Amino acid sequence: MWPQVEKDRPVGIIVLTVLTVILGVFALMAGAFMFLAASFVSVHGHMPMHYVVMACIYFVTAYGYWTGRGWAWILGLTLAFLGIVLGVLSLPVGILDIVVDAVIVYFLTRPEVREYLRRTPPTPPQTPVL
Repeated sequence: MWPQVEKDRPVGIIVLTVLTVILGVFALMAGAFMFLAASFVSVHGHMPMHYVVMACIYFVTAYGYWTGRGWAWILGLTLAFLGIVLGVLSLPVGILDIVVDAVIVYFLTRPEVREYLRRTPPTPPQTPVL
C-alpha cells in the first residue's frame, strides 16, 4: 500500500470550516424557529425545510474544507457569492451576511487554501540561495 501524505491544514481552512459550521448551525436554528412559529400559526409552508437543506449544504461544505476536497472550493465560493447577493437584496439587515461571505471569499482565494483544496498546482519547495 502507498503511504498517505498528511497535508498541513492552513489557518484559512480552519477559519473557513468554523465559519461554515456556524452558518450551518444558524440555518438549523432558523429552521427550528420557523417550524415552531408555523406551529402556532395556521399557515404551514415549506420554509423551515429550506433552512434544513441549507444547513446540510453548509455542513457538507465544511466537511469538504476540512478534508481538502476540491469540490468544496467551488461549492463554498458559490454559496458565498449567493450570500453576498442575497445580503445586498436585504440591506440594511444583510450587512452581516455580506461581511461574513466576503471573509469566506477572501480565504477561499488565498494561495495556500487554493492549494490545500487542490485548485492550483502545488508550489515547488524553495531552493536555498548560495
